Amino acid sequence: MGLVGDARRTLAELLDALDASGPVDRSAWVAETEALKTAWTAEVADARTSSAFPFEPAALLAELRELLAPETVLVSGVGIRHAVGQHFSFERPRTQIVGSGFGTMGQEVAAPIGARLGAPGVPVVALVGDGAVLACLAALPTAVANGIDATWIVLNNRGYASIAVYQSKHFNRHKATYFEDVSGEDYVVDFVGMARSFGAHAWRIDGRDQLAPVVEEALAQRGPSLIDVPVTPTPRIVGSGHWDVNDILAATPSAARAFEASSRSGSA
Repeated sequence: MGLVGDARRTLAELLDALDASGPVDRSAWVAETEALKTAWTAEVADARTSSAFPFEPAALLAELRELLAPETVLVSGVGIRHAVGQHFSFERPRTQIVGSGFGTMGQEVAAPIGARLGAPGVPVVALVGDGAVLACLAALPTAVANGIDATWIVLNNRGYASIAVYQSKHFNRHKATYFEDVSGEDYVVDFVGMARSFGAHAWRIDGRDQLAPVVEEALAQRGPSLIDVPVTPTPRIVGSGHWDVNDILAATPSAARAFEASSRSGSA
């Protein structure tokens, strides 16, 4: 409904109308919301409490929530944003920076620089996919050169796993998404060595018990810190919401088959 009028007078009259109508009873809505939250927590409990290593992303996020101060600004990228929304509870306003859509993979590598400059007294932690690091690699030496106190946690599943999931779903194969050499063997990117070569502090997590002390040490450092954390490439995902790319691809099965055929023939 559009209202036309003097702002001061119109707002005053709206306030009078609200006062006259009395408070709105939202108890039923609140109860329904609490029941949904309880059911959701039960549904994702197994993933959040998983003791597997490499980490389930849900379990990693649950543990990080316990390790990070409530005022920590958490930066997340397009690949991990849904898991963050599902499994990391934000306790303070203006403590989340998230990339979403529009080809923003890699923004989470650079965004911590701006977050730290904008709030110099607040801890800044970025959750970065290993593929995303390579998409915006120049941000790391830039952070070192400018003495940015922030921590980058690399969720390392050895590839562009989010893309591989959709390739497999719609084309029954994945191509050029996991880091492999010409023989098909794993190609391991040394993110720790790379970060140290830039002048950053860096650690690799080789077991679950290392996470807490390493995060604590990283947050205490001056300048950039990077932590390489192995995560599973096949996480237990609880699907919710809707993404129209599925409709687009599913609506054009002939195009999908044509793409598959051209890929096999080497013309794609």
